[in-house]
Amino acid sequence: PDPATVTQVFIRGLPFKSRPMDIVEIFEKHAGTVTRIEGMFFDGRASGRAWVTFEEASFAIKALELDQTEMDGRRVEVYPPYSRPARQALRLVTEGQ
Repeated sequence: PDPATVTQVFIRGLPFKSRPMDIVEIFEKHAGTVTRIEGMFFDGRASGRAWVTFEEASFAIKALELDQTEMDGRRVEVYPPYSRPARQALRLVTEGQ
């Protein structure tokens, strides 16, 4: 995919106590408007990961700069949605893990 058209990023390493508004707060402050957050919870429990969709592709590109940002004492990793870590996580989700 052309990175200039991708509006989503994949995040892993989220603190289990984090909530969607925590992600919105950090990413909107540094990147731009968040329109959707998916995958934070699985079977009612925190998954430590999320797919974040932005209003514009330029916001998603800027969000990639937040890789290794600290959140509640943990360093979160931010990847393009087509990256290997994102694809592996998606496979786990679709297989029910």
